[in-house]
Amino acid sequence: MTKRIILWLNAFFACGHFAGHLFDTLVIVPNWKSGSVEAIMGFRGFFVNTDPGAYFAIFVMGPTLLAIVSFVTYIKSAKPLRNTLAIVLLLTLISTASTFLFFFPINNYLFWGGDNVLDPTKTMDLVNNWVSGERIRLALAFIILLFAGKALHLSYPAVK
Repeated sequence: MTKRIILWLNAFFACGHFAGHLFDTLVIVPNWKSGSVEAIMGFRGFFVNTDPGAYFAIFVMGPTLLAIVSFVTYIKSAKPLRNTLAIVLLLTLISTASTFLFFFPINNYLFWGGDNVLDPTKTMDLVNNWVSGERIRLALAFIILLFAGKALHLSYPAVK
């Protein structure tokens, strides 16, 4: 019973990860997805004290750590649960790697860079890449959420 709390936390953080990307996609990204330098500068101007990265610092690393802990905790469990947690772990690691290897370099140029002079062509290309990548990442986050929920479900004994 106590071990199951880890699976609940895993599902909770998977939900938070998906919800954050859904909010980003529906609410924040439309404000700058035109790719204009003015839109990017407006985004920078609005997020002076913090930005969505503050939320995702918790909901990128949290799901990653919990996917690892869940898999290790249930490594000797029944095969369906173990395989489901392996899928959650693999997909979560892919999502986390994409964040650091694909999105962070783009974010560094568009949002975090101190440079107030952005190249319009490069900006447009990076925005288009980011938006396309975010659609994939949103779908991946949803799949992770589904498998995290399935793992939680599999942890309960079947009712006859």
